[in-house]
Amino acid sequence: MQCRRVSVHDRERVAAFVERLPRESSGLDIGKNVFEMKYDLVDVYLRNLREKKMLEVLVAEEDSKILGICDLRPERYEEAFLHLAEIGIMVASDAQGRGVGSALLSDIGEKARDSRIDVLIAYVRKGNIASERLFLKGGYEIKGVIPCYFKFSGKCHDGLIFWRKLDGC
Repeated sequence: MQCRRVSVHDRERVAAFVERLPRESSGLDIGKNVFEMKYDLVDVYLRNLREKKMLEVLVAEEDSKILGICDLRPERYEEAFLHLAEIGIMVASDAQGRGVGSALLSDIGEKARDSRIDVLIAYVRKGNIASERLFLKGGYEIKGVIPCYFKFSGKCHDGLIFWRKLDGC
């Protein structure tokens, strides 16, 4: 398995990856938007990279098959917050438990350091045990809970705030 930056040539593979995402995670619909825009996802990522709305988008790949996607984006754009970045990560159902998420978190951490990011933040739906374990294993700490941070199918779900200060910062 290798992690690399997403490219324009990944369009079909990313669409196939989206089809392998868990439609439900612990009874939670992850949202129709991701599935409806699966062919446009690469274009959205590349446009956001060009416009500096995202600092990095990595894919984990094995045998030309996308196993996971991780993005790094500024938490906020004001000068006082430029040392913070938010991570988003998705791993296909058939790739979970194989180290894909850990590899993506490690590589995105290196990209964050290269971008002079000091602190990484992730928001995880409370009860998403796989994601909670991934971030804790990756050296993140839970810093709080945001009530009704996520809303799926009209239902509120609390969000956990995961935080990690990068080494050497």
